[in-house]
Order: sequence, then C-alpha cells, then structure tokens
Amino acid sequence: MPPKYLPAFVASISPYLPTRQFGDLLWSVVGEGNASRAVMGLALYTLIFGFIAALGYRRDERKRYA
Repeated sequence: MPPKYLPAFVASISPYLPTRQFGDLLWSVVGEGNASRAVMGLALYTLIFGFIAALGYRRDERKRYA
C-alpha cells in the first residue's frame, strides 16, 4: 500500500518505523520513493539496534562469567 493511502494516525508515525524505510526502499524500485533516505534510515536503525544488542551481550557476559 502506498504511504499516501494510510490512515492519518499511521501516516504520522510511519516515517519513523523501519517497516516504512523498507517500504520506501521498495517503492524507489518502481520510481515513487527516495532510496537514499530509506537506506540512511535503515543504516541508522542498524546502528541503534546493534548498539543495544552489544550492550545486552556485554551485560550478559558480565553476569555469567564475572
């Protein structure tokens, strides 16, 4: 579904979700999206969640082997 057909509430929060970034990336294939913005958004999500995962891993390692 194109983003312009989303309900108002969903449309207001969707630009900040990774599923929208994937959608924009797919829409850029057919010519209606911005691939660079979608790739940057996905890279940002990758960094954020990678950092959170690394913190959780370090915490678990300290708890188990300290």
